[in-house]
Amino acid sequence: MGQITVRFDIPEFDFFFTWECDEQEAAALVDGVASVARRFGVDPAEYMLSAVVGAPSILTRHDTVMVRDALKTITAYVLQQRTGNPDYPGRIIDFISIHDFKFVVSRIANGRMEGKISTHPPRSPGRQH
Repeated sequence: MGQITVRFDIPEFDFFFTWECDEQEAAALVDGVASVARRFGVDPAEYMLSAVVGAPSILTRHDTVMVRDALKTITAYVLQQRTGNPDYPGRIIDFISIHDFKFVVSRIANGRMEGKISTHPPRSPGRQH
């Protein structure tokens, strides 16, 4: 089971969350979020990105259902991103069973975001990072 840590490290919003999933759960999450997007008539990639870009306003609301759905959508977005690691070419979802990932958003502006992905070996029992 892999772990994804998503951190928003921008001046107006300092927030993080962690999501644990295996390959099957990851695939089901991405498929589920894509289905919701299609029901709304929106391109799934744009829908997922909009959750990341809108996180500072969405994740500070007191609507627990909206926040939960946003966290799922942000996680689905991250799972679709390239690892950025030449030893593991492909998307994060392709390596979630053998690596943990950290996705740090450093800037959100004009409907775009800047982020960095890092790959970590899987946690061993009793070890935290």
